[in-house]
Amino acid sequence: MNRLSIVIPTLWKSKRIHKLLDDLIKCSDVDEIILIDNSNEYYKHYDKILHKVNLIQPGQNIFVNPAWNLGVKLSKNYSVALLNDDINFNTSILKFLNPYRLDRYGIIGMDTSNYTTDNEAPIICKEDKRNIQRFGWGCFIAFDKKNWVDIPDNIKIWCGDDFLRIVCKCPISYLTNFKIETDMSTTSDDTIWNSRKSEDIKNFRSLFQ
Repeated sequence: MNRLSIVIPTLWKSKRIHKLLDDLIKCSDVDEIILIDNSNEYYKHYDKILHKVNLIQPGQNIFVNPAWNLGVKLSKNYSVALLNDDINFNTSILKFLNPYRLDRYGIIGMDTSNYTTDNEAPIICKEDKRNIQRFGWGCFIAFDKKNWVDIPDNIKIWCGDDFLRIVCKCPISYLTNFKIETDMSTTSDDTIWNSRKSEDIKNFRSLFQ
């Protein structure tokens, strides 16, 4: 059996998170779910006691990329997946993302076509690291913990996945031919984050000048 740690940062803006959590809890390949509640409103939005869930409430919004760093640090398994809170998918894919494939393909994100296809016959492809514009790659990222590189703390919401694709020494890959339902950027598209995202882009670019 695959033993997988799932990391999900949330502000509870997406209704999809409830089905996502229920599906993951039922999935035998998921050993733990690290739920980082950046709103500190877990019981307001979700009144269940969740089996397998390690609830982390930082007391303030630490944002997505720092939450990823924290979740990976806390994870007890070598196999880790970072999930957006606004996606739903067939969790049988988690068996496909086993340690052998994570070792062979490095860090695996999603292909853009996954958000429009009805297929569920997954294929993993290695990609050219120079191509870092694959829309939606960072909505669902799987990897072996040994390949993780902490994202700089001054990049909070955007560019974390692009940072990984540039700096990680392991192969960078994408999973395609697999259906994911999403409302895409349910939280980050809110205009209140615009200045923060602009700052993220500036800080990201300064790292590679």
